[in-house]
Amino acid sequence: MLKIIYCTSPLTLALFLNLSGCAYATPPLPEMVTIPAGQFVMGCSEIEELPGTTDTICDVSTRYKAQKFSFSEFRMGKYEITVKEYQACVNAQACTPPLWQQKDKNEDLRELWQRTFSPLAAAGVLDSPNHPVVGVRWIDARDYTRWLRKVTGQYYRLPTEAEWEYAARGGGGQRSPYVNDLKFPITLPLANCRNQSCKDSFEYTSPVGSFPANGYGLYDMQGNVKEWCREAKAADQPDDFISERSHNPVGIYHETGAHWVKGGSWEDLSDGIYAPDRSYDGDSGNNRYYLNSVGFRVVISFPTEGD
Repeated sequence: MLKIIYCTSPLTLALFLNLSGCAYATPPLPEMVTIPAGQFVMGCSEIEELPGTTDTICDVSTRYKAQKFSFSEFRMGKYEITVKEYQACVNAQACTPPLWQQKDKNEDLRELWQRTFSPLAAAGVLDSPNHPVVGVRWIDARDYTRWLRKVTGQYYRLPTEAEWEYAARGGGGQRSPYVNDLKFPITLPLANCRNQSCKDSFEYTSPVGSFPANGYGLYDMQGNVKEWCREAKAADQPDDFISERSHNPVGIYHETGAHWVKGGSWEDLSDGIYAPDRSYDGDSGNNRYYLNSVGFRVVISFPTEGD
């Protein structure tokens, strides 16, 4: 069984105590699901209608025109990365602590804590082990995947935007923008979004796997937290997704600046959590105040530049 050494808090030293200040333990690894090879139409088309309306998916400015892509088989995290899973990387000193753990570092982070993270802390969900980790920057999520590579020998990375959307549709092609199929009324609690919109019982994040899985067995692809993708939002990049290849497409890679997020979150309305939706966040300016609703999941797939 895979084991690593990582430094822990005093409360966890009782487990497998071996070295002063450190412990031997099996790291909690994300459970993975196989996503089969196939093709789909990424983005939106005028034939998709929102349930109960005559509006089409393309009516929303955060979506983009349809493009056809194909994919080799890959594996994706069944759930969003949890607080427990990310904390193992922090304990191993391979990941930066989430921003909410750094609130006493300087005045800027204290302000960020008060405006962004304190309501979640008061609700008891911020450090709950089975909730998705939030307050992690894109670079932190990327570093987590690099740590997983070292401890497992498998090629973990963040999903490309195209991989994420392909997996989010759950094998339903163009007809799976919300959880699994358009036949489900949007009023049913099938995802964690803004309460009056999704009718769910969670004010903030929910434990991973609290809602039905999609056709590939993936949970919370819509709602709960928005999820970092591999690609950056370049200043001169058009809104449409761009890739030089139609098979296993990849977008623009940068380590700095804003990066794309997908899936919507607990604070979004139901019409903002469809698979084609996209937005971008960063760790500076006003974007940082949205990091209480951004997390990530991982894939095991082909190597890409910079990962």
